[in-house]
Amino acid sequence: MDERLDYLEKLRRDLLEQFRGKPNIEVMQRALARQLDEVHEFFLDLNKKRWLLDAEGVQLDGVGDIVVLSRSEALTMSEMANLNVPMDDDLYRRYLAWKNALNTTNCTHLDVYRALQLFWDKSPLYYSEELEHPATIIFTTPELTPDQDVRVLFLAPKVKAAGVALRIVAITKTPDLGEIDIHVGGVAFSGIMQTTLPQWLPDGHLEGKINVIAHCPGVISQTILQELS
Repeated sequence: MDERLDYLEKLRRDLLEQFRGKPNIEVMQRALARQLDEVHEFFLDLNKKRWLLDAEGVQLDGVGDIVVLSRSEALTMSEMANLNVPMDDDLYRRYLAWKNALNTTNCTHLDVYRALQLFWDKSPLYYSEELEHPATIIFTTPELTPDQDVRVLFLAPKVKAAGVALRIVAITKTPDLGEIDIHVGGVAFSGIMQTTLPQWLPDGHLEGKINVIAHCPGVISQTILQELS
């Protein structure tokens, strides 16, 4: 279908010679050409925006009917993955691309990789296999920083063959905490010595305490780790 039809010029070429240059005829031609342009634009959108990469709104829902994944089903999957983002067209399009891959995949390691990249585009993934883990596809990340939320990678929907395991190894780097001053107080004999470490806030909920009994008689030395939250 021609995307650049000039209907006004086409109407002028088809007009009989005796009607050319007539003001009233020109007005009618312009009005008709404008309506034909609107109809033509509508059919262009109808043809183009039914595809996964271009569809929006209801047309994207129509793509969901084809691959058999509704917007509400994709929202449920997103909530289970704890993505905590609205199911807009862009996110729904990713789930539809994943479902299309699931419907048509040959389950090669490249197919598995491409499906993961629909939800994880923060870094490459390195493919490997290990003799001690047969029938297992292994993908390893490069060293990641704390701002790269690796949970998305683990919770993203996967594409893989039945009977084949998918193992993902994420390598993260703990930020440098810098120099820390530790203040120690107490009495050397017949007293209590306590050391409290500065608070650290990683992504997780941990708690711990280390009790150390000093060698000197009657002396208790205790190191308390702040709650990690």
